[in-house]
Amino acid sequence: MRHSVASWPRALRLVLALVGLTQVGSVHADVFRPAYLELRETGADCYDVMWKVPAQGDLRLAVTVKFPPDTTPVTLPQGQFIDNAYVERWQISHPGGLTGQTIRIEGIASGVTDVIARIERRDGTSQVEHVLPDHPQFTVKTPAGIGEVAWTYLVLASNTFSAASITCCSCSRYS
Repeated sequence: MRHSVASWPRALRLVLALVGLTQVGSVHADVFRPAYLELRETGADCYDVMWKVPAQGDLRLAVTVKFPPDTTPVTLPQGQFIDNAYVERWQISHPGGLTGQTIRIEGIASGVTDVIARIERRDGTSQVEHVLPDHPQFTVKTPAGIGEVAWTYLVLASNTFSAASITCCSCSRYS
């Protein structure tokens, strides 16, 4: 003989409901939290650095930034734990600036996290890189010149025009 849940005693249904609710809190999703490197050019050879890595409590990921040789700290890193992250700020200097230089991220080879790196230049241009464990470095690029930007827009426009003309030519009134 089958019994429906409705026929169970009310107290038993209440206990089962409470047990179910207590288990909801123990389920969690796998959260993607990349490390973040921000470099702001403040002078010809100087940069403000902000390095943010995921943390839990007072434990942080052992991921570090390695700047090119001849990079010198202008100020020492000052760090603190803020909202599940460890954030460090300091200033560096590199003769001739960082353009063309390679910046390495140590500690991501274990595949624990990725790194988003953003370089903001004094002229307002920026570079964003997604650094992955299988290639834990990137090179600071020269800002795109006006010709390069114009070429990009020209290619985008021609691709858009070509797609529009193909669509237009395939409609029945032009056949």
